[in-house]
Amino acid sequence: MFNNNNFYGEIDNKKIEDYTRNINYNLENVEERIDFVKDKLGIKNINNIEVPDKIWETIFEQKGEIKLNTNGKFYIDDDYEIALNYNEFIKWCDENDYIPEEFLYENDYLHKSSWREVGDTSNIKLHLNTSDTLYSESNVAKALEILGSYILAKDNVENEEEKMKIYNSRELFLRAIKEECTVNGLSSNSTSPEFAVFKMEKNYKKEIKDVVTADDVKKYPVVKDYTDAYNNILKEYKELGKKQFLTPEENKRKYMLKKNLKSLKNDSIDSKIAFARPIKWKQPLKDNGCPNWDYLDLMDREHVKSLLQVSCSEDLQNDLSCIKTDLENLIKRTKFTDRQKEVLDLWMRDLPISKDKYRGGKGIAEILDMKPQSVNDILNQSIDCIINTYIEELEDWYYLNINKGEYKKCSKCGEIKLVQRFHKKGKGKYHSQCKECKAV
Repeated sequence: MFNNNNFYGEIDNKKIEDYTRNINYNLENVEERIDFVKDKLGIKNINNIEVPDKIWETIFEQKGEIKLNTNGKFYIDDDYEIALNYNEFIKWCDENDYIPEEFLYENDYLHKSSWREVGDTSNIKLHLNTSDTLYSESNVAKALEILGSYILAKDNVENEEEKMKIYNSRELFLRAIKEECTVNGLSSNSTSPEFAVFKMEKNYKKEIKDVVTADDVKKYPVVKDYTDAYNNILKEYKELGKKQFLTPEENKRKYMLKKNLKSLKNDSIDSKIAFARPIKWKQPLKDNGCPNWDYLDLMDREHVKSLLQVSCSEDLQNDLSCIKTDLENLIKRTKFTDRQKEVLDLWMRDLPISKDKYRGGKGIAEILDMKPQSVNDILNQSIDCIINTYIEELEDWYYLNINKGEYKKCSKCGEIKLVQRFHKKGKGKYHSQCKECKAV
């Protein structure tokens, strides 16, 4: 009946396969399905203990380890040396109301030196060897898995149709997320099936392919020549294709014709475009997307210069707001002259360098009573100071986290800095003062 954790027998006219037949999948409630499975397994409540059919008790009955001698015999009496095999020994124990394990361990007169431990003799083996299959691959496990999956397929939550709402606008998407977070914060048991998806709208339309029409053939002589050559070659190619057998020369000829057909078709289209010079209209869609900030380079003067005049909200979930906040913190850590601070502050207020007739009002040059060129030079110097601070901090991070660098203490300012911040003094030596202190 048992073979490698599989049960192929029949107990009380029931087989393992009987428990997975005629399963009622129309039951929509978990409790109903649990009751159905209990009824399938024949579970009865006896003295508040759930007892299944006898087949399951037989399958999962666990028998302890039995001591055997080298010949696989059970010696029940040392004086008479009565030797029984396993089945005879179990039968003898049943007849004499002995438990096999207790009998063997309680009789000290047995020759313990000639006994050895073996694996359990249960129907479902817990201690597997290399020749045994996994329990999960047995027909017993698969039958129980089917019944378990039958129960788990339904839950107590009523089936609700999920509603997906797609936003092409980032602002509307963020607003929907904010509203959803607010609702979830007010109710801990939010069961709304609707959820939002942000989808970037593609800003292009498919290109219309050019073709040669009958009007093009009449209008442009060159296109007519290409078209006539194409039709003649196509006619010869079709005639060769009708033949059932082709000579090697004809096969070669057919291959060359096929190759020339494609080339002539492309040439006819190119010649039409060269003469007609058509205008391909493309209507771009409204750009509601977000720029790719990966291309922003804080070491580029023009990038930083433009970013300084950008105004944005303080929402840290917005990439631009985070970048602008980092830039403002970087400016606070940068050292400027008084004039540089004035120019930079006015520039960040979105003021032009000089008076602009279109925007109106005064420019930075008029406010500070300076020449526009001088204002532009000071602004560039301020931006260079920001970039230098950014590079220094990036170097510090690199030599602290990626590649351990060499540091030196400045004798004037007392700060510990990378040796790259000091002027070289001979081979492998550096000045005692850093470059910044030397410049003062």
